[in-house]
Amino acid sequence: MVSPSPVHDGTTLGQTDFDLHGMVGVRVLGTADDAAVVRRQLGPMDGPLDHTPEILVRFVDTLATGPLTLVGKDEYAHDDHGFFLLRAKGKSRVRVRIDLDRLDDRSRPFEVTVERGAPAVPLLIALVNLFVLASGSLALHACAFEYQGVGVVVTGWSKGGKTETLLTMLEAGARYVGDEWVYIDGGGATVAGIPEPIRVWDWYLDQIPEPGRLTPRADRTRLRLLAAANEMGDLVQGGRLGKRAARLARRADHLIRGQRHVDVDPAILTGGDLGSLRTTFDLLVLAESSPSPLTSMSRIDPHPVAAAMAASLAYERRPLADAHDAFRYSFPGRRSRFLESAGSLEEERLGKIFDGKPTWRLRHPYPAVLEDIGRALSPILGGPR
Repeated sequence: MVSPSPVHDGTTLGQTDFDLHGMVGVRVLGTADDAAVVRRQLGPMDGPLDHTPEILVRFVDTLATGPLTLVGKDEYAHDDHGFFLLRAKGKSRVRVRIDLDRLDDRSRPFEVTVERGAPAVPLLIALVNLFVLASGSLALHACAFEYQGVGVVVTGWSKGGKTETLLTMLEAGARYVGDEWVYIDGGGATVAGIPEPIRVWDWYLDQIPEPGRLTPRADRTRLRLLAAANEMGDLVQGGRLGKRAARLARRADHLIRGQRHVDVDPAILTGGDLGSLRTTFDLLVLAESSPSPLTSMSRIDPHPVAAAMAASLAYERRPLADAHDAFRYSFPGRRSRFLESAGSLEEERLGKIFDGKPTWRLRHPYPAVLEDIGRALSPILGGPR
């Protein structure tokens, strides 16, 4: 929803609100193009807010500053009054003002001022997750789906197999709830998601029937060319190269492998109907990759999983924590007490939410075999065989 001033084109200024299941409100002040930057991160969560937004993102043509002092090499900076981010994800150059001590002031929205041209708002998801925590709920690095009336949360460390499990179950007819980040109410009864793009690697596509329905021909061509480049790199490295040439070849090979994916709108995976993006939290799965070629499922105690995921959440929050350290360096004596206490609060809340949940460990090789994941899940979900 856009209110109160409609945004008719990419240049007319207006206000766009995003409602994340009533937990956090984000208000964007800017053009329709500016709102689209945020929408790419949060998904189509536009909606009226029944309360003052927790986060206010203001886009400007030029972010005015006083003389800047750099903190790190083109990462952060400050003037006499404000703190600035100079890099976004992917190392793209941005200029964003974000005074992190204001996270503790709940009497007004936390403001992020972004100079136009940024491909994304740096740290936006981390800030949303922090305000979810402040609301009494919990942001979890996980995916969630509903299958035959059972709401399932699949969590774990990065590259642990969450997206693989989600894709497997969507192919079997599960209902999409969320990928990458999901939001659990403080009592642990329900889980909600945001429809962020799903990162699908080329080896996933090789295992999905009719991959063309997920990706345009141009993307599939790009993936084939990247795979061919990696194969060529393997041949080159297998020959006789000097140390410097071999090092450069390995670096190029690594960079190319990191590009062998497409970001897919979850609406494409669900036939265009995302539904409520909410389900009950009935079952917890810890997904982990293993050197073993076998895929297996075993029952486990949820309490160690809670402790493990507290560490995972701290890891995922590290870019925000690093920015906070640079902010404290820039302005000694100014800090966010809430941000500093987030880890202990998450660990306590995870313990309460996971307590009593039927919990399973899914172990699989990496890359995973989606069919094997389906077979492993079948005994507990009646899923694909």
